[in-house]
Amino acid sequence: MSDWYEPAPQAVSPSTRSVGTETVERVSSPARHTSRGTETYETIPSRASYSESVSRERVVRERKLGYEAIQRIITSLSDEYGVPVRKAGRVEGASKSSPRPPFFEEIEFLRQHVPGIQTPPTLAYGDYNGRPSQKPIVMKNETMARGQGKYLIENPDQLQRFRAWMEAHGNPNEWLAQDYLDTPGKAPTCYKVIVDCTGEIIASHISYGPPHSMHLRQNRATKGDVAKNSMKELEYADSEFCLDSRAITSNHILLHDDDQTTGGRICLNPLPQSHPYNQTERNILAAHGLDRKVPLLPKKVATTASGIGRALGMKKGQIDELVLGVDMIQKEGTDDFLLLEVNRRPSLASVRDWLGSAHSISEPDAWRWIISGSMQRVLQDR
Repeated sequence: MSDWYEPAPQAVSPSTRSVGTETVERVSSPARHTSRGTETYETIPSRASYSESVSRERVVRERKLGYEAIQRIITSLSDEYGVPVRKAGRVEGASKSSPRPPFFEEIEFLRQHVPGIQTPPTLAYGDYNGRPSQKPIVMKNETMARGQGKYLIENPDQLQRFRAWMEAHGNPNEWLAQDYLDTPGKAPTCYKVIVDCTGEIIASHISYGPPHSMHLRQNRATKGDVAKNSMKELEYADSEFCLDSRAITSNHILLHDDDQTTGGRICLNPLPQSHPYNQTERNILAAHGLDRKVPLLPKKVATTASGIGRALGMKKGQIDELVLGVDMIQKEGTDDFLLLEVNRRPSLASVRDWLGSAHSISEPDAWRWIISGSMQRVLQDR
């Protein structure tokens, strides 16, 4: 049996690379490559208008408008196909997660319905009493999304500052303490899979951030950021609570002055007809044990994501979750794949890439395409 998930071939339009809705940070740097020590990390030419894509206000506005448009599409297609769909919760902010059950509740449910599912060792914040200098820990706010609210704690001083901030500003019930696990290669990576309520894999990619050798830290917050969100004190260099944590999220993209980017996403299957990979991306694929010319989603990841889609998607003959975003990492030096989280309103950037371009295909159009196909599959399964 093949070790890779292989979907039926489909004709699609050529892909255009873009940053989609990942976290984008503008930096000053050389025009073509970023070199640190003996490592050269290739940047990627932009084909999009980043002056728009980096606007947080635009993201919030479009997500609000998108929510309303998507609900109209769901209602229309639900009536057309005769398939009832639960109304999804509204997301008011670009960094907020869609409503979802608490982590431990959801994982317990999934372990009962998806064989072999694994997660990094995780505790509620209040139950953590470990030593980060011996085993680094990631403090995660489970109400946040898109790489926000995640801090790597590697020493006692950072832990002391985090605990002090929590006592002054935080809500312990929102936070998890999760073991930090390195992923293959020289940059943080994550498998991101879009799956529907029937378990159909819609799209998948590897998200990768800037290389570890750039030594990026979470210390760029401003006074204005802190005024809007007290959590940003953990990233504000002049704050007594600043952790100066090492950046570890895979969806952190650096935008250079010449509109080159460091970090991005690597489309897996289904592959667009045009999917050139640069040397950095080929190295990442090789580190993950994937073919560097035609990389396919590992079968273990596909099986888990598909099982999650079926387990959470349909309840009592009604579509409960139309589309889910499943985030998984590969533990370095192994073929173990661990679930990080399941997102209810995932970015469809990889779907839009596949359909043509994340900047030429709108989010509602991508949802219409997915919803129509999903409802047809629900009817076929009846």
